[in-house]
Amino acid sequence: MAARWAPFLALLITGMSLGALAQDAAPSFRQLVREGHRLRSTGNLRGASAKYGAAIEAAANDGELAEALQAHAVAQRNLGRDDQAEADLRRAIALPNAGALRRPAMLQLAALLEAQTRLDEAIELYLNVAAGLRDRPEEAAQTLLTAARLLLDSDRLQEAREALAGVEPEALPPQLRSEAAGLRLEVALASGDVAAAQAAIREAGVEGADLSQLHVRLARLLFEDDRPDEALAACEAAIEADPANSSAWRVQLDIATAKGTADALVSQVEARLRADPGNEVLAQRVAYYAEWDEDADRALAAFRSLLALRPQDSALLERAGARAAQSGRNAEALEFYEAALKLQPDDAGLCFMIGEAHAKLGNRAQAVAALEQGTRFRPGDPESAQRLGMTLARAGLHDEAAALYRETRELLGDPDALAYELAEALAPVRPEEALGEYLRAAAGGLDEATLVAPEAVRLARSADLLPRLADLAQATLAERPVAGVALLLAVTEAALGRAGESVERLQSLGLAPPELMAIAESLEAQGVREAAADLYATVVTHPDASAGLRLELAVRAAETQIALGRPEDARTVLAAALAGGAGPASLAEPAAFLLADLDLAAGRNLAQARETFAALTRYSTHPDLPRRARWRLADLAFAEGDYAAAEERFAQLAQEPPSLDIALPPAPPGFLIPRNGL
Repeated sequence: MAARWAPFLALLITGMSLGALAQDAAPSFRQLVREGHRLRSTGNLRGASAKYGAAIEAAANDGELAEALQAHAVAQRNLGRDDQAEADLRRAIALPNAGALRRPAMLQLAALLEAQTRLDEAIELYLNVAAGLRDRPEEAAQTLLTAARLLLDSDRLQEAREALAGVEPEALPPQLRSEAAGLRLEVALASGDVAAAQAAIREAGVEGADLSQLHVRLARLLFEDDRPDEALAACEAAIEADPANSSAWRVQLDIATAKGTADALVSQVEARLRADPGNEVLAQRVAYYAEWDEDADRALAAFRSLLALRPQDSALLERAGARAAQSGRNAEALEFYEAALKLQPDDAGLCFMIGEAHAKLGNRAQAVAALEQGTRFRPGDPESAQRLGMTLARAGLHDEAAALYRETRELLGDPDALAYELAEALAPVRPEEALGEYLRAAAGGLDEATLVAPEAVRLARSADLLPRLADLAQATLAERPVAGVALLLAVTEAALGRAGESVERLQSLGLAPPELMAIAESLEAQGVREAAADLYATVVTHPDASAGLRLELAVRAAETQIALGRPEDARTVLAAALAGGAGPASLAEPAAFLLADLDLAAGRNLAQARETFAALTRYSTHPDLPRRARWRLADLAFAEGDYAAAEERFAQLAQEPPSLDIALPPAPPGFLIPRNGL
């Protein structure tokens, strides 16, 4: 249901409507946001995240800050960092002067919570948004429908009824009226009230196909509730409302099959068709019954009978061809597809099907010609070659795809062009050649290498070529000492259990911090956590790394090192990052909290830890940190033997409800730098 809010959330991503709400934005802020949008549109999510983070620091008012936080949250979600996205959104919601930007932030947070199946929290947000939309009835109704669906999924039937009671049908577009009626129907049936479900259908205010679909939903729900006779009656009502509703036919057949009466049902419809041989709807119904019964002979005969009535129906010809292809009758499939193409000569999909049928029949030249027609192939155009090559490979024509890529490469005069595509085409037939092409692709940059490395390692492992891939990568790195090749070599050596050697080599290559970070992320994604943590730590101490990057990676390195049982290494990297100062508060605060947490666990630097936790109860850009800091102060009092103070703090925390409305200022620059170092 969260997909319904895509149009609203798209405004957050493009910044179009948000820009209108922040017309006085400083150029530096607006430039950062636009650059973030540009990077995000090209797939550079890390770069976009960094730009949005800088925009957060540059925001001059709550409107700008809310805009930047929401854009940053989108980037964080795409990077798989849902916790950070949630923190951004909660902070945006808590801004006192966010105005109209609070509502889209709440919707974005609700969608995130829904995706995490935290339904109670998502429902509360949707209901809160709906309550603020009384002047916009269509949006309010859509929001209530979303809340009602989640309430139904959570078995909170009475609350679902109440939410639906607030939906004004006249405020909804026609397609949502049917959805609202369907939800009322489901709530009624979940309560065991068939009469209420039938009333919901009568009151839906729809007819024809829409009314038929509501009866189909009722039939499915009744069938699932083991009430087949009532379900069949609902199917009959659906077919009466729309005799051509194939969904109703299918449900009716499923129910009849369960009752053991499917043969009787099919015979009855066939008898009606014999009595009325020109009835196209009955002929189609018989054909579909045969198709669903997976009786290829009967289905194809029925389709041919139906095509005698509707010879110009290209969709029907295509369906008959698909049924023939599924049963291995490729010559018959080709006959149907070619007849359909005569009616729809510009249909690329039919060209693909014809090409696949020719390929299965061994007609390789005809297959290539059909697929060239389907992809509108233009020689020398890399995008056109990519489309055709992928289509050829899907049809099993790997050699033809490889030849196409090589011809295009020669026409372009670029020895690295289409390297990834060529590797994919070669992988099933000549894996060692494919590994060489994967290395060419990796040399193109870190983004390409991040995509290529896991696939190259997977292929090498399956073909027993891992040592060979490592040798090829080392030779390539000697010729082309670039970050992408280094990444692929690192992942390969990690797969061979030689991650330590790889880290030492990477540290000696003089790579820039973003390159080292990307390699570390790839290693972490491959499960090579120790090497990843060591590389993160390398970036933290790199002279060219920004303060913000050091802090961000220090937390990631420390969390990995803690999981590996290396708390001292975690402490070292956090202290080094914080000692650099000048980083944004939003990154310094989690680092300081984690360092103080480690000190508390080790029982040292407790005074410093107490100051850090106390500071985070007064200053924080993260809504969850103040509460966590108060818990740590209680833990600290207990550890020091001040049981009365600890008991008092724990009691206060037990009474403290989580709130979206806590907004604290960020910590002043340098405030969280550890004075005592290590």
